Amino acid sequence: MIVLSLFDNAMDFVRKNSKKGWRKDKDQRIELPDYPERAVEEGLVNALIHRSYLQTGAHSQIDIYDDRMVISNPGGMYDGSEVQLLDLRHVPSKLRNPILADVFGRLRLMERRGSGFKKILDAYESEERYTDSLKPEFYTDGYNFFLTLWNLNYAYDKAQNKAQVKAQSALMLSSRIENRA
Repeated sequence: MIVLSLFDNAMDFVRKNSKKGWRKDKDQRIELPDYPERAVEEGLVNALIHRSYLQTGAHSQIDIYDDRMVISNPGGMYDGSEVQLLDLRHVPSKLRNPILADVFGRLRLMERRGSGFKKILDAYESEERYTDSLKPEFYTDGYNFFLTLWNLNYAYDKAQNKAQVKAQSALMLSSRIENRA
């Protein structure tokens, strides 16, 4: 089935184009993903199951930036509502493509209807580097659906790089002062 191939290819694309941070804890290395895999999987499954396949030339898309990933697809919410105005933990499921949902369910890529947003939010909230400012964003404009997943390591990596540059600058300044003396 082509849709399953699209899902697999999309997951491969995300894995190849995102990184994992890490930290040392006692005698082990703790990996810290840019994006929780469960959130990415659920976002892609939702994009494929709920998109409108009737719009000629329209397609689902994954854009990866330094600080975020945006999964977009044609169709918006099936009932026309604006997801950004809803309580994300209590959005009723209305299937645009019930046959696709059934296939994904049988393959255990979708557990039950109406739980996708909650799974994405829970996946983020369970991550070590999660803060409220990194909460996934859901948005519809009536014609398209957008899911923004924030890179959990971006702010940390940026701060760490800034600290390293500052430390290197201080070391170079100290070396210049010693050489003049």
